[in-house]
Amino acid sequence: MLCQALQISASGYYAAHNRPQSARSKRQEALISRIREIHTSSRETYGAPRVHAELRAQGTACSRNMVAKLMSQAQIMPKAIRRFRVTTDSRNTRDASPNLLKREFQSDRANACWVSDITYIPTREGWLYLAAILDLYSRAVVGWSMSRSLDSSWPWRRSVWRSIGGVLVQRYCTLTKEQLTRLQNTVRC
Repeated sequence: MLCQALQISASGYYAAHNRPQSARSKRQEALISRIREIHTSSRETYGAPRVHAELRAQGTACSRNMVAKLMSQAQIMPKAIRRFRVTTDSRNTRDASPNLLKREFQSDRANACWVSDITYIPTREGWLYLAAILDLYSRAVVGWSMSRSLDSSWPWRRSVWRSIGGVLVQRYCTLTKEQLTRLQNTVRC
C-alpha cells in the first residue's frame, strides 16, 4: 500500500531499504563529526569559512560549499558575537571634570574623598545604566542609581550623610550631574 502511494515497486523499496550505506554518505557523516569537533572547540563561534579553513589546515580535502551545506543539514550554527562599539567621543572633552586626584587613589580618613563612574549593562529589555559612588578610604559603595536612559536629567542618589565644605548634605538627596560636578570640584582630597 505504501509502495502504491509512493508509486514505486515493492522490490525497489526493499532493495533501497536493505542497501548498505554509500561511500559518499559515510564520508559526509565523518565530515560532520569533524565539523562538530571544530565548531565545539571554537566555543561554537566558527561559521563555514573558518571551519573550512581549519579542515584544510588539518589536511581534509573538501569545499567550503560542502561544509556550509553539511553545517546547515546538521543544524550547526555559530553564535553571533557582538562587535565592540566605541561609545565615547574623545574629541568632545571640553566639559570634562578636572582631575583632582592626580591618580592618587588612597585616602587617610573615611568620607574624605569619593569617586564616581557610570557603566552600562545589556539586558533583554535594552541598556541599563548604573552609576556608583565609592569612598576611597573604605572602598565601599556610598551610593548608586540605575536608569533606563542616560540623559542630563538623570539624578544621582546618595544614601549617606556627607560633610562637604562644612555643609552637611542630607541623606537620600538627589543631585543632577551638574550639581554633583560642582560638589566634586569643591572637595579636595
